[in-house]
Amino acid sequence: MFKKNIIFLCLFLLSFNALTQNYKSDSLVKEYNTCRTDSCKAQQAINIFWYWFDLNQDSAKIYMQEYLNYFIGEKYDLGIVVTSQALAYIEKKNGNYVQSFNILNSALELVGEDYSKIILLLNLAEDNRSLENFTVSIEQIEDAIKLIKNIQDSILLLRAYNRLAATYFEANELNQTLKYIDSSNYLAEKFNYTLALANNYEIAGAVFHAQKKNKKSIDYYLKALKINKANADTIAMTNNFINIGISYFSINNFEEAVVYLKNGAENCVKFNQKYNLLNSLNFLSRAYKELNNYELAYFYLDSAMSLRVILFDEEKNNKINELNKKYEVDKKEFLITQNEKSLAQKEIIIRQQKRQKFSLFILLILVIIFSFLIFKTRKKLKQSNTILKNQQIEMEKQKQDLLVANEKLVQTAMFKQNMTQMIVHDLKTPLNKMISFTKKHSDIPANVQLHNSSLIMLNLVENILYYAKFEYSEIFVSIKKVNLKHIIGAAYEQTNFLFYQKGIKFQIISPSNFIVFADDELLIRVFVNLFTNALKFTNNGGQILVILEQYDNNLQITVKDTGIGIKPEKIDKIFDIYENEKVKISDNISSTGIGLYFCKKVIEAHNSYINVKSTVGKGSEFIFSLKFAEKNVTDETNFFEDLNINFSLTNAEKQSLKKVVEKLKLIEIYEISSINTVLNQVPDKTENIKKWILKVQNSVNNFNVEIFNKLIKLAEVK
Repeated sequence: MFKKNIIFLCLFLLSFNALTQNYKSDSLVKEYNTCRTDSCKAQQAINIFWYWFDLNQDSAKIYMQEYLNYFIGEKYDLGIVVTSQALAYIEKKNGNYVQSFNILNSALELVGEDYSKIILLLNLAEDNRSLENFTVSIEQIEDAIKLIKNIQDSILLLRAYNRLAATYFEANELNQTLKYIDSSNYLAEKFNYTLALANNYEIAGAVFHAQKKNKKSIDYYLKALKINKANADTIAMTNNFINIGISYFSINNFEEAVVYLKNGAENCVKFNQKYNLLNSLNFLSRAYKELNNYELAYFYLDSAMSLRVILFDEEKNNKINELNKKYEVDKKEFLITQNEKSLAQKEIIIRQQKRQKFSLFILLILVIIFSFLIFKTRKKLKQSNTILKNQQIEMEKQKQDLLVANEKLVQTAMFKQNMTQMIVHDLKTPLNKMISFTKKHSDIPANVQLHNSSLIMLNLVENILYYAKFEYSEIFVSIKKVNLKHIIGAAYEQTNFLFYQKGIKFQIISPSNFIVFADDELLIRVFVNLFTNALKFTNNGGQILVILEQYDNNLQITVKDTGIGIKPEKIDKIFDIYENEKVKISDNISSTGIGLYFCKKVIEAHNSYINVKSTVGKGSEFIFSLKFAEKNVTDETNFFEDLNINFSLTNAEKQSLKKVVEKLKLIEIYEISSINTVLNQVPDKTENIKKWILKVQNSVNNFNVEIFNKLIKLAEVK
């Protein structure tokens, strides 16, 4: 009896739902008829289309054809566009691409406004691209771009460039793809259109992957992932994770491949992306096989095979449904003409409305009869469900408690990260002001000491900042060709006052001047930390050497000191963070305990590693390698040679150099191009002045601050 009651209730609800749907349709049509402007009618026509599309495509088609005829009569371009697109969409869904193209082409001939033509051309191009008619698709997008330039719509233009790039990529014309990605990126960056930027980065990543330039591919996929994360675009993030994982797999970095592929697989499960999930499972199986983890390799392979069977069944059922739909459409078209079909459908709708009203009346009576029975049944069910509900409430409470606790942990971690970076950035500003001020007033002994202490403190602050960035994966290495001698010189310039304080000699042993592939900013900080570390543990009067040796395509760099050395039991832990925290620091050279840890992380980011050799009482050697680029044998400058000053300037020559000297006092020695620009402004160049200019240039090229300052004082007017 209970089952019969439920069946009757379902019949009532279905009938009631049908009546409700019919009422909503009447309401939408009524709103269309009351519209006083064509723009209002066009908007309401779209609402009617989407309402009927899911319920009855034939009804949707009837309405759209009627409204299209109206807009053609009114010569209203926007109305023609929206109704034509709706009719074409129905045909595409039923596999009638030829009919879809005919509808859009007919609309293209009817409209006169450039904007309407652009929309139709881009739709036609997208349909041709989906059917792999790439040549036609490209021509249509290019025609659209010409019209877009006429109306000067930058956002529409960057989207068109993006579609053109995507079409060229699918046509395997990769150079053209990159060209239009650049064009689209320029406009996207100008107007801060992040969604287009992310899409462009994804296409660029696919291009570089196709060219087997997987490191560049990863860079672009990571850029796209960063934007999609900011926009919370989880579907796009899923594709990013999978593409990054596949790129890492291609360069044999299987550990990173597993991390990103797992993230992608989790999102695929969450958002029911079965084909992407199959791709992820296949690559996860292959990656674990390469990592010799055959248990997980088999697990993911078995999961992929099971999913492939499910997808095969779905594809088979979809094809059967498509064939059934096509059969029904062909059958109707064979039996009646288009006009007869339109009239018949309208009559059917009217009859359905009458039947629905009658059904509602009957079912209302049935509801009254069975309401009492249903009430009794529900009372019994309520008693049996009370315990279950209480359990569910308790479980939900526990779940909420866990979510709150987890949220607090996340907030604490984010607070720690933000506070660290905020404090460090706040410290840098006053430190930089102190450094600048004390440098300008270096004639006061106390200022010199304060200047040196500020430089030490700035180095410690920079280490903390970079450590925080590494800890939260916010550092990206920018590899390019750099002059290693200039890198070492810049690091020495930041630490030379420590060498002078302890009387420690510095020397580079190198057969030539080397060019390497590296991130210059990070590499300078590596040498600063290695020099500072060596200075801590080297006694006064000691020596620090930098030895450069080429081995095949790599350049080995050794930083060697004559300090106290490292005990054997400490060697393996020397790069552990805060390991040297308990070591006594000499000469007031402070430490955060993260300098060597920072060096290790940066060298590893350059696809290398850093090693240490040490003998207690004799000193230590820190050794790492960089990829060799080229050797500049013509540059034999010794950065640290002593430059003799064996001449003097007359008062007239000093007067001639007065303005130049004032400008040089405001420039740092490592700002070589700025110094050369100032030197070129010298008006009258006597032999002594020429000699003075040459000496200044040599001191700059050698990063010799002492000689540079002596030359400045030599030219000052007293």
